[in-house]
Amino acid sequence: MYDFYLLIPCYNNIEGLIVSLQSVKYPKEKHCILIVDDGSTHPVTPEILPKELYTFHIIEILRLAENKGITEALNTGLNFILKKNDASLIARLDCGDICHPLRFIRQVEEFNNDQELMLLGSWCCFKKKNSNQQYIYHTALTHMSIVRQMHWKCSFIHPTVMFSKKVIEESGVYPSEYTYAEDYAFFFKICLTHTVKILQEILVTSEISSLGISATKRKAQRAAIIRVLKQFSIYKYLMFVGILRQYVLYLMPETMLLYIKRRIF
Repeated sequence: MYDFYLLIPCYNNIEGLIVSLQSVKYPKEKHCILIVDDGSTHPVTPEILPKELYTFHIIEILRLAENKGITEALNTGLNFILKKNDASLIARLDCGDICHPLRFIRQVEEFNNDQELMLLGSWCCFKKKNSNQQYIYHTALTHMSIVRQMHWKCSFIHPTVMFSKKVIEESGVYPSEYTYAEDYAFFFKICLTHTVKILQEILVTSEISSLGISATKRKAQRAAIIRVLKQFSIYKYLMFVGILRQYVLYLMPETMLLYIKRRIF
């Protein structure tokens, strides 16, 4: 049995994938890295990865015949993990993001100490590649404060999370009807029915990319977030504030948004 699977989708970003893999630190026999190649032009294969990675990690690679998008890639990975049934926890990471050396030790420790815990995140440092521009994404920490904050913004940064396999068995995989906000819907649903927590530690550095979904699919993502708020909000007044915020963010230029984040977070 593994302590956890680390699920990493990849699409045409071998360089970022390798950077992320090199940052993962955990006993080899206690974790498995599952890479889902979402139809990359140049397939992710064992031969293309540095050999030394296999000294420290057990790595599985799944390949989709064509590009299906991140939701399909993630759900393909989750269904694979469910069938394997050899780990109780699932962690996430995206290509180009870097883990703190103690990330997985800290997260597994939290789950071992709290049998009710189903979803765990951490604070995150967002950093622009080849630049000194960065900011820390601070969030609420405890269950009810997280539930309230989810009406305003997503408390969980996707590549920081670890969650119990029980969540998938009980609530299903990432919802496909919220394209570009599938993680927000997934986390919001878990928050309403299970115990969640965020560690007050920066355990992941996430790359700010001009090619990321938040930049390239901005309008569609904001629309999907609004649908998530309408579906899952339990505090209606906070829902209206959250929806207003999405309209403001959509109208705001990307450079101004990054400047504000650096000053506020």
